[in-house]
Amino acid sequence: MKSVVIQVSKLVHLIYVPELTILIAREAAKSNMLAWEEKALAEQISKSNACFALHKNRLVGYVGLAEWNAYVEISALIVKAEFRQKKIGSALVKKVIQLALEKFPSKEVIILPNKISSRISLKLGFQAKAKTEFAQEIWSACPNCKEIATFPDCHCQPMIFQKRLT
Repeated sequence: MKSVVIQVSKLVHLIYVPELTILIAREAAKSNMLAWEEKALAEQISKSNACFALHKNRLVGYVGLAEWNAYVEISALIVKAEFRQKKIGSALVKKVIQLALEKFPSKEVIILPNKISSRISLKLGFQAKAKTEFAQEIWSACPNCKEIATFPDCHCQPMIFQKRLT
């Protein structure tokens, strides 16, 4: 969609935090992703560790970066329902991969996608790995997931970025 602009987060984007929190909570209620608190999203945005998709200054999508010791995780990927199937999710992930590689060159870029975002991840150069191949730290948020009772057989399929973007 040509009129959608992808931007690295800046302080001006903090105005979208309340709307973004609600949007993420709706998807989290369906077990599609983890819920995020406003404070955590605001911190991600303030550190320029996120990207926004905007259409006429309206929020249509978001993706962030979560820092771990050995990794930087692509997190909270969301696109409003009416803007899906327009390659906005792919554009957000491409932009945030570039951001991750620039800001965290010594860390591996990972993603814990759901079924929808796993297709995007594979197309963009991520490779699925066994959960046991990742440091325990990335599973620290799991107790907040609705699928904790099924861990490690939950929907999360950890993936690691394998190729450079062109």
